[in-house]
Amino acid sequence: MKVQLAGGAPVTIADTLAGYNFDWGTDDTIRYHTAPPTDQTSRVLMAISARGGEPRLIARPDSASGELFRSPTLLPDRRTVLFTIWTRATGRLAALDLRKGTITRFDQTGSTPHWVDQGFVVLGNPDGTLTALPFDAGRVRPTGAPVTIARDLMQADAISVWAGVSNSGSLVYVQSGAISQRQLTLVSRSGQVTALVPEPRAFAGPRFSPDGRRVAVDITEEGGGGSDVWILDVAQRAWSRLTTDRISNRPIWTPDGRRIVYSSFADLWWIAADGSARPESLLVAVGTRYAGTVTPDGRAVVFQQLSGEQNGIRSLAFDSAPAARTVIPAAFNESAPALSPDGHWLAYQSDEAGRMEVYVRPYPGPGARVPVSVLGGTEPAWSRDGRELFYRAADSMMVAAVSLRPTFAVTGRRRLFAGAFLRGGPFREYDVTSDGQRFVMVQGGTAPSTLIAVHHAFDRLVYDRQQQR
Repeated sequence: MKVQLAGGAPVTIADTLAGYNFDWGTDDTIRYHTAPPTDQTSRVLMAISARGGEPRLIARPDSASGELFRSPTLLPDRRTVLFTIWTRATGRLAALDLRKGTITRFDQTGSTPHWVDQGFVVLGNPDGTLTALPFDAGRVRPTGAPVTIARDLMQADAISVWAGVSNSGSLVYVQSGAISQRQLTLVSRSGQVTALVPEPRAFAGPRFSPDGRRVAVDITEEGGGGSDVWILDVAQRAWSRLTTDRISNRPIWTPDGRRIVYSSFADLWWIAADGSARPESLLVAVGTRYAGTVTPDGRAVVFQQLSGEQNGIRSLAFDSAPAARTVIPAAFNESAPALSPDGHWLAYQSDEAGRMEVYVRPYPGPGARVPVSVLGGTEPAWSRDGRELFYRAADSMMVAAVSLRPTFAVTGRRRLFAGAFLRGGPFREYDVTSDGQRFVMVQGGTAPSTLIAVHHAFDRLVYDRQQQR
């Protein structure tokens, strides 16, 4: 919908419009990218009149090319749309001629182009920088080398930086500082902390293998270079890198310890835990997915999904991918699913009470939910014997004594310890040893972010360009 800045009732443009990176052009047309219903692994460019109507396709990649079209924006000539062509981990600038339907591919890397009337295209980069590319809008081609105009931008993921650019040349962006160095630690039930490895890095989402000998974790590269999944051999203190695309994170293990399920480009993938095979796609579609837990029989993964009408907690059988089914519809913000060891009970967090609390309900259902936490709770994790359910409450690690038969019940709650450890959102940021006596946790976090506005950001670049003539 749209609404006048001066106020008034909002006007509906479309009842449902699944897509991303919406750009309202000067021709009163909104362009965006989405996945077509017939091919959820693709990304195409769409357009719809800001006055309403039916969306229409404006560009589709060749199905055999492996390309994804994203982030369209209209140039002042109203006949050219700049956009990004992604091939897995690399984005490049491209231009679509709306009259001819032809596409021009440029060598310039970057994503999410923004046009500036002084003759530049601003691009975001995986290293957390913004670059300004001199560009001739009339001839639709770059005219010089790109110049870095901002650094250390906060990133939504390895391919997107948080920035707004006006046609007049003003910038607004979130500067993250740098990801503070984090320590991968073991924490006892009494709160005693021991470093698991000596070197600090930007760790997140640690998970013990079923035999407890390895830890899967995602590590963000310094300088905002994206994240990948790594495996730590606990006894040897030896690292092996499992993914190399800089857009992979949030790993979990299958019960046999042979595979890792993880998110890449916010889609679900899995890979052999020893790196002996290439990654395989499980579910690629519009939206965001975080794997939470694999069923004890190893046949399905339960995950959280954010994508319009299919929000909520869902499950995907490995032998029927990519066909997933809904376990808990997203009436509220349900996330961080965790199955009990016997596979009959699903713990999760939800803000249905006005704040995040932990609940348990039968799996796969139906059945009523049972509250677990009191006065706030997140990130549930089961003990291996199913007699305890751990969760976070602010900075505290809590444990609930539970019984699973004849029905689920909470018989007690107590605090184990408190500390400044990395907190999770929709994904749990810790794990528990098989004996329930220690936790792998990440100590440290992210430096405070700053919102920065820059006016006349391109005046010096224009001056330098004039001096070179």
